[in-house]
Amino acid sequence: MALLKPIFFQLVLLALLHSSFAQECSSGECPVASSSQGLIQKAKTQRHNSTPVLEQTSSITAASAAEVQVQTAQSKTTAQSRKAAGAAAHKKAVKAAQDVQRSMQKTREDLKSKGTFKPAQQFCVMQDQLCFDMDLDPEWDERPVRDILDATDPELGVQLLRQEMDRSVSGLLHPKHEVKFNSSTVQLVITRAGEDVRWLDALPQLPTIVYNRAGPDRTLPKSRPNLQVIVQENVGREDQVMVQHIVTNYDSLSDVTVFLQGWPFGHCPGLLRSVRRSVSALLDNVKFAAMNSSAGMKPGLVPMTGTFWQYDVEAGKIGLGTNIALNHHLSSRDAWQFTKEQFTQVCEVTLGRKCPRTLWVAEGAQWAVSRERIQKTPKSVYEAGLALGEGWEDKFRGLVYEAIWPALWGEESWTPTQVSYVRETGQAVNRSRSSDGHCLSDWGRRTLLFSCSEQAEFCERDRMLGQSISETWEEDRKHKQVHESAPKMNASITLVIFGADTWMPNFPLGEKASENSTWRFKPHMVAEGGKLRAMRQFNASDAPVMWTMEKPNDDLFEVRYIYRTTQSGKRAYLGCNGHEAQLMPNPVKWYLEKHQDGYAALATVEEVTSLASTPPFPLPNVPAALKDAVDKVGGEPTYLSLPPTDHDGYFHCLPKEATREWMDATLFIKIADKYEPGI
Repeated sequence: MALLKPIFFQLVLLALLHSSFAQECSSGECPVASSSQGLIQKAKTQRHNSTPVLEQTSSITAASAAEVQVQTAQSKTTAQSRKAAGAAAHKKAVKAAQDVQRSMQKTREDLKSKGTFKPAQQFCVMQDQLCFDMDLDPEWDERPVRDILDATDPELGVQLLRQEMDRSVSGLLHPKHEVKFNSSTVQLVITRAGEDVRWLDALPQLPTIVYNRAGPDRTLPKSRPNLQVIVQENVGREDQVMVQHIVTNYDSLSDVTVFLQGWPFGHCPGLLRSVRRSVSALLDNVKFAAMNSSAGMKPGLVPMTGTFWQYDVEAGKIGLGTNIALNHHLSSRDAWQFTKEQFTQVCEVTLGRKCPRTLWVAEGAQWAVSRERIQKTPKSVYEAGLALGEGWEDKFRGLVYEAIWPALWGEESWTPTQVSYVRETGQAVNRSRSSDGHCLSDWGRRTLLFSCSEQAEFCERDRMLGQSISETWEEDRKHKQVHESAPKMNASITLVIFGADTWMPNFPLGEKASENSTWRFKPHMVAEGGKLRAMRQFNASDAPVMWTMEKPNDDLFEVRYIYRTTQSGKRAYLGCNGHEAQLMPNPVKWYLEKHQDGYAALATVEEVTSLASTPPFPLPNVPAALKDAVDKVGGEPTYLSLPPTDHDGYFHCLPKEATREWMDATLFIKIADKYEPGI
């Protein structure tokens, strides 16, 4: 996405990385490495030093120090065992979910062959490492989804999921009734920053405004009388769209306004059913009572998400804001204090009064809210919030608004109900998920749900491997820069930094984070003198490299040549010169590793290392071809990464041991759309 990014990556950041990913130099000083080998050693040293250690003082005897070491080792072993068990359980759950989707596809095919398939709008999505078609039924259906995630027997759970799926795709649902609303009663307000919003065709009953800031027209919904598409400049974030809509329409708001992101399924996989139920409940007291306080709903207020975080402002435990600060500061204490001060200042302006100490946050800032609740806050307070601008990292005001919407709308101590609590809290003090089916998908999953347009490279890779089961991707891919004559594509490669807009290296002693820091980069790759570095924040001449990724004719699907074509027509290949990522004259084989949620890592054996102290393949997604290649040459593969010890932001080729829990090596590969400039 462009400047206007939804706060979608908070879920990825907090659920996958939490606080342990924000590494820091324990000494408070991280000088630039004088050589590539020195850089590796600095990165390895930093990684080992990131583990908290007991300060050595004269009062600690050798015996007590040894005891501490034993306890630390035991704690580490226990944590590793717990992590391994969690990974195994996750892998089993993903496999079960994939089985459900394949069963769904088989049911569709069987019904089509019998001529009894009831067509519904289909949408290509990616979830649980699989691209498949999601059915979006445009008929109004308010039935609650059976919550079968907590089935004690996993096999029984899969059977129940398959039964539910079979019923869904065959159209054997409860009778539906025709519903239609006018704009004075209900209005959907959508913030679009390039997302595929054709899913709105499945909600034709609801008057809708799409604030369209980026993206091709082909992924807009079909024209209809109750749909407005308002083109806007791509400035600000979704909080600006929400507040500006309120200010502009303050005296003529609908009875119920539903604020949603351009792709709302990430926070609410079962969005359609949840929106229908919530809108009906807010307009009908009987239906409201029947929802039984789902997700903490109050009269005139329902969150359109199934995940919630509790912040402690006084402690500086403020979710994504704290994580960004940890990435831009050396000290955790400084990060907490900085975030607390920033949050409090913005909160008091946007809320118009003293900021509460604790806040429960509905992830994603998606709400169905009544006109009466919006108007509990004077228009002047909304206007004051708009005047602040987005602030730190071009997103801090949005993070504050995400946390205070209930307080702004008359629920100062709002708390989610009908939830179960989750152990991982990251930079928050508590976390919970809906336990009664609110925002649950029809097939019973709550995990991140992406559009295939967003994760196009992953879906195309699955298609090449014969693993994709999506029929609609065959049509969608025609609009991407994917070559039909050869297995290759045009794409950009970006470091995934999980939530922050900019990447910063470790600071030298005395340097502080600021909006004007000279060590501030965008995560896009820029070519400079044959080397590759991150885009400087304040350098207008920097332009991202666009690559052609091509599968060699004689190799496996997971191998790529990656190159750009120079003005003279020659190919300059992505490669490694020692431990520096550079443009090379000859082809270099890169192996694609699958990371969670469609992301990837790029590894090569053209430049290998001999670090025998670490198992070379700690993750289950390492391609078999890469293992075979390493066996032939010995040593370990090197990964394209952006280490925080390089203050100039250059990409390197480093062994896994020199990366921070893959934080420096997880990449987003984005296939260019055909409407974008070619390469």
